[in-house]
Amino acid sequence: MNFKDKRVLIIGAGISGKGAYNALIHLGACPIIFDDSCDVVDCKILDNVDIVVISPSVKLTHLLVQTAKRKGMYICGEIELGFAIHTMGHNSQSPTIAITGTNGKTTLCRMLNQLLQLSGRTVCLAGNIGVSFSSAASLMDYDVSILEVSSFQLQSIDFFAPKISIITNISPDHLDIHDNMQEYVNAKFAITKNQTKDDYLLLGDIDQKYLQGLKTKAKVIHLGVSTQETELMPQLHLSGEFNHRVLYQVAKIFKISDDLVRQTIDSYVSDSHRLEFVARVGNTDYINDSKATNIGATLYALSQVKGSIALLLGGSDKGLDYNELFVKIPTNVHYIFAFGNITNTLHKVALQNNKEVTLCDSMQDAILQASKTTVDTVLLSPASASFDSFKDYKDRGDTFKSIVNQLLSKY
Repeated sequence: MNFKDKRVLIIGAGISGKGAYNALIHLGACPIIFDDSCDVVDCKILDNVDIVVISPSVKLTHLLVQTAKRKGMYICGEIELGFAIHTMGHNSQSPTIAITGTNGKTTLCRMLNQLLQLSGRTVCLAGNIGVSFSSAASLMDYDVSILEVSSFQLQSIDFFAPKISIITNISPDHLDIHDNMQEYVNAKFAITKNQTKDDYLLLGDIDQKYLQGLKTKAKVIHLGVSTQETELMPQLHLSGEFNHRVLYQVAKIFKISDDLVRQTIDSYVSDSHRLEFVARVGNTDYINDSKATNIGATLYALSQVKGSIALLLGGSDKGLDYNELFVKIPTNVHYIFAFGNITNTLHKVALQNNKEVTLCDSMQDAILQASKTTVDTVLLSPASASFDSFKDYKDRGDTFKSIVNQLLSKY
């Protein structure tokens, strides 16, 4: 696609939108940005527009998107724009690795980035990880691109075709945006819809009921922890968790030595806000898992923490069914403290499952009440979004750490 002199409307003024704007300016287009947080929408802004680019935060039901569809205008997501720039530019021969899934995307992206850099390659790390792919593709030279892609981004692709697609796992999430679980699953599976027989699709543990709807031409490689050895490609290392298996498989595809894989695993430092030890106050450890914004992430965190637990849950509503959480909560969770907009929902579902939940006015109140218990660990793993009281999960996690450090200073 030739963007020179094209009039492009970008819907969304966040990182993706601003990145798309800068990329299009660089390519000689004439872009304008509409901030989707505006309450007033004037569809006249679509007059004389050639292309519409939507950011991940923009729903397909947005009035401007729906109006553009009725007008027959070409609409694409920012990740699709980035791929178009990638394929027509000087990076066109560089392979793309795209990672989606409910949990674990960011960690895997960073581990692969570290591995490929150790192998001497220049890497474009972009997508939902915080850097606009379109901007990076237009401005930098790279040997391989690694993209974290969300279900929202995958809903608006037409030609996006990674060399390697990875789906880490699938569990209920973002059901306040997607109409139902099937729509969410279909969006995740769109990552492979344009792949060919020369491409790869790496899968983690995904429920068979979802896999029945998966259609792909790519070489499918199952790497989930429950996968039998006979299902794996020959000579694949079976030791380690899913991320380690992916590293070995990608290394095999790129002809990278096992020594570099082991070096990557040994040297990798986990992300902040993901099972992050904060402090020990008295005999109790405080762990920040603020990035756990869905039920699957919280259940995983609970499986990793030993000893008695006081669990801090809550935040803004994502339309999740919390029955699964309370059914599967392990017996070493002695206390549950709920805060945020979904406290009443959590309390109702807890009662239905014969669980006790203490309702708190705020996260600070939850921490203070938890500090009065005698447990081995106070775990913040909210199983919900953060937008009721915080800027994002990082802000929530930083606030948690600040409050815990205040407790430590008074101990």
